[in-house]
Amino acid sequence: MPGKLLILLFPLACVASWAQEREAWTSSNIHGSPEPPPPYIAETVWPHISFDDPLDMTLLRSEEKLFITERDGKVWSLPADLQSRPDGADLMLDANEMIPDLLRLLGLEFHPDFENNRRLYLYYAINTTTNNRFELELSEFTMDADWRTVPGSQKVFLHFPGNGHTGGDIQFGPDGMLYIPIGDLTPPSPPDGNLSGQNLGDIASTILRIDINRKDPGLPYAIPKDNPFVNLEGARPEIWAYGLRNPWKLSFHPESGDLWVGDVGWEMWEMVHRVEKGGNYGWSTMEGPMPTNNGQDNGPSPISPPTA
Repeated sequence: MPGKLLILLFPLACVASWAQEREAWTSSNIHGSPEPPPPYIAETVWPHISFDDPLDMTLLRSEEKLFITERDGKVWSLPADLQSRPDGADLMLDANEMIPDLLRLLGLEFHPDFENNRRLYLYYAINTTTNNRFELELSEFTMDADWRTVPGSQKVFLHFPGNGHTGGDIQFGPDGMLYIPIGDLTPPSPPDGNLSGQNLGDIASTILRIDINRKDPGLPYAIPKDNPFVNLEGARPEIWAYGLRNPWKLSFHPESGDLWVGDVGWEMWEMVHRVEKGGNYGWSTMEGPMPTNNGQDNGPSPISPPTA
């Protein structure tokens, strides 16, 4: 009996030693179904409240409110306290009343000093008479104390054509500058039909960074002097980073201030990037790790692979 016990304990000891030494399994290489469970649990906070095509959610700390932006132009408000039990969402504004020929509302952001100046910013697409094309605008509006738009307060900062990927999530950074993600502005196929992704002379496929509190000559905004390409001949000085197909969501880390971007891929990959000043994220030379449009010239920055 002691011999049998020794034989049993020896393999168990080996297994325990191997388990301690082996590399931790932190990602899934499983293909097909089933996938392992995600490392989080989704919880319905307000099961009695629903929205139509919600595209954006914005927190306004000074008011302790959440604002939900719907694609058709409506913006709804809810308490930021997720433990509250509101009867429903309140309609804060309908952009169709402010913007003629609105096609879709893509992003909303409040000025960092909204509590005092009541300024907010909308990024949206408007219809044109040309088939399969539209115009994109970034505008400022002023709200009165009753959350009504002040007549005549609209100020257009950007206006440009597109017929594809728009980007969407405008946000102020910790530096007080406004960051504006813009897609390649073309339909899915062929990929990057205008080959804008590596072209710094075009605002498509970029993240722009502008100062809306000042004006440069001939512009409704100012170019921050520390933008990476202000002194590069032929480059749009508003560009902060480039090589993105359809940068759809931005997030600034609340402690480090790092900029993270979710980028919509083409056929094979969806990407998350930690975006740095002057960064090149590959589109459309690359889609994630995969070569895409070969033969085009790359921009001046080396391509940085996705973080995920």
